[in-house]
Amino acid sequence: MERFSALITGATGNVGSPLIRQLLNRGTVQPRILAGVRHPLQAREALPSSDVEIVPFDFAQPTSFRILEETDRL
Repeated sequence: MERFSALITGATGNVGSPLIRQLLNRGTVQPRILAGVRHPLQAREALPSSDVEIVPFDFAQPTSFRILEETDRL
């Protein structure tokens, strides 16, 4: 299986956070995980893994969608 990148929006929320944990615990290929959050500095405390790239993302900001060019899955 080929390595892929995934943007997880709401990465510190009730759905995003457990999803990131599941992706980190995958057995075979470790994906590149992009954690899309509104407040990147605060998110680092909630997502301490160095295997997670925190990126600013807000659906209300059109410039946030540029990160989609770097992702294989949303």
